[in-house]
Amino acid sequence: MLVGRPRTAVTCRVGFRRPTAHCTICQRGHTPKQHADAEQDASDLVLDRVPPGPWPRKERAGRYTQDRQNRGGAEVIVLMVASAGHRRANVDLDDPNSERHPYEAYTAYGRSKTATILFAVEFDQRHSSTGTRAAAVHPGAIMTETVQEMVAGLGDAKDAAVAAYDWKTVPQGAATAVWAGLVASADDIGGRYCEDCHVAPVDDDPSSRTGVRSYAVNPENAHALWVKSEKMVGERF
Repeated sequence: MLVGRPRTAVTCRVGFRRPTAHCTICQRGHTPKQHADAEQDASDLVLDRVPPGPWPRKERAGRYTQDRQNRGGAEVIVLMVASAGHRRANVDLDDPNSERHPYEAYTAYGRSKTATILFAVEFDQRHSSTGTRAAAVHPGAIMTETVQEMVAGLGDAKDAAVAAYDWKTVPQGAATAVWAGLVASADDIGGRYCEDCHVAPVDDDPSSRTGVRSYAVNPENAHALWVKSEKMVGERF
């Protein structure tokens, strides 16, 4: 999601891109490679970090700066839609395709969401001086059609799974992205993880259901992931 807004005016223009929109919880026993085109690197890391679209990757990388220029120098904020699922696992840069260890769907999902947050951290570091900022936002648990299908497939565990979350409506889920894109100061949210319309504090307590894990906003981790991603796609951004 990409938002362009004048720094002082009330009105703004909002443009939407989808840098990350993949559901990476694959069926048990299936690796990500079994769910993707054979010509692509199909790791969860790449699925969540390489933007889909019809134009070449390098051209995509320049679209953010171009959008800012098209908006007359307006502030541009790239919002990465992340998830509390990042608390399940840090990225594994030594084994991003789960080739050395057994593939576990929810661990892979957690790693992909951590990667999404780290992308925002490093992108903001690289582009903040140009007026282009980035942040990660967590919509919350929303009973979308996709989630309904996943829950239905849980069988006897369905009721317990539903009770484990504080569910939001679609408008409630959209609120944090709207707040980050149109209301919050870019300096406050740049390179940060936001939830429930505020910048989330770092919280490494395993029992905590709020906050962001320190590994997901660690600048060194973000830089290492960026470099790894460049190697995986064979291009530099």
